[in-house]
Amino acid sequence: MSEAEQAALNADDEDLVQRALTQVRRQTAAWTPPIVEHLAYGTIEHLTIWYAYANDAALKLATEQGQTTAVGQLTLTALRDLGYPMEDLTAGQIGFVSKAAVEAAGGPNAYFKP
Repeated sequence: MSEAEQAALNADDEDLVQRALTQVRRQTAAWTPPIVEHLAYGTIEHLTIWYAYANDAALKLATEQGQTTAVGQLTLTALRDLGYPMEDLTAGQIGFVSKAAVEAAGGPNAYFKP
């Protein structure tokens, strides 16, 4: 497998992941605080998903209310229902961040830099 193949999801996998994340965003659209963005990257074997809340206070509230746990479970369910190979995915690969913190760090590339 080439580096490019290892670095990114193929178009079909990316479409499946985006459909699942869009489904989760629709299911949670009325929740407060709302998810304001989502991001998925990686390979089929190493998929990473991030959901962003507007700021640290919104992220804290979502966590305290159990919303992040519910969103993680909804995400796993949506991916499974759409045919994602679940043996390659765990809830630990779904994270939650503050959009304000990501922006303060200089954007996604700086914030998520390993």
